[in-house]
Order: sequence, then C-alpha cells, then structure tokens
Amino acid sequence: MSWLTEYSAAIDARDAREKSQIKYINAYTALADRTASLNNIPQAPPPPSPQLGSSKDTLRTPTKSKSPAQDTTPPGDTVNQLRAELATTQKSRAELQSQLKPLTEHLEQLKLQNTKNTRLISALQREKDILERRVRDRDDELRGKASLVEEIQGEMLTSDLERNMAVQKAEKLEAENRELVERWMRRMEHEADRMNEGSGWT
Repeated sequence: MSWLTEYSAAIDARDAREKSQIKYINAYTALADRTASLNNIPQAPPPPSPQLGSSKDTLRTPTKSKSPAQDTTPPGDTVNQLRAELATTQKSRAELQSQLKPLTEHLEQLKLQNTKNTRLISALQREKDILERRVRDRDDELRGKASLVEEIQGEMLTSDLERNMAVQKAEKLEAENRELVERWMRRMEHEADRMNEGSGWT
C-alpha cells in the first residue's frame, strides 16, 4: 500500500469519526450558546426593605412580584441536563483528541517518509540517466567495432582472393614455362639429330 493510499484511508476514517460525533459537537455548541445567553441576562435589583409606617400600612400584606431573574432562571433539571451534556461533550472531545494525536503523528511520519522517498527517487533517477548514457555510449562503440570487423573481414577476403588468383597465375605460368622448356629441349634434340645425320657422325 502506498503512502497516498494510507493517507486517504486515514482522512476517510477521521471524517467518519467526526460524523459519528456530530451530535456531541452540536450539543456542545448549543450549550456554549445557552451559557453565553445566561451570562448576558441583567440581574434584577434587590427588593426594597420594608419601612415602618402607619398601622394600616403595617397590617397590609405586601404583594409579591416576580423579578426578571426569577422568570428567566432555568429549573434545576435543565441545569443538570446541560451539565450532563457538557460532560458528555468534553468526554467526546477528549476521545477525538486522543484519536487525532496518533493520526497527526502518523501523518507527519508519512510526510517525512514521502520526503525521503522523493529524494531517493531523484537520486535513483540521476543514476539511471547516467547508466542509460553509458549504455548508449557502449552501443555506439560496439557498432563502430562491428563495422571495423566487417571492414577487416572484407579486406581479408579480398586479400585471400587476390592471393589465390596470384597462386593460380603463378602455377599457370610455371606450367607454361615448363612446357616451353620441354618443347625447346625436344627441338634442340631434333636439330642435333638432324645435324648429326647430315655430317655422317651417326
């Protein structure tokens, strides 16, 4: 498996984990928005202290009024639910963080390995180019030597033919010369015999 395939698989796995935790992320975002809105609600002023007045005023039952803070304060179960959601979201974030750390480390290792592979590929490519150039030089040298061998072989064949022709010619000339000598010797013997017959020496 190549580093690019491993990297793509790691990215896909990360996306799948994020999609599976999307509800926790949304809950955390909603909780943060609620907390911000609660912090921005103005506090109601404290109720006025009762003052001494007439007996009529003393016997009068004060009317209770609801402050804005009492109207907007969420009930206890809502707070507990928000706290539970916050704890769940924090736990989910910790799990995501624990998953992200080895993935990041693995990605950095892949990047480092990719850099090393890139340098190695460049070095091997340069060496390959050098060897290919040497092979081409050897091919040219072999073609030159092969042409030289063919030329020498042609010259040797021509020399052999010329030598054979010269030998044949020498043999022919030798045979002709021997035949001429023999003919001359027979002629001389014939003339000597005739002269001897004419002089009466025989």
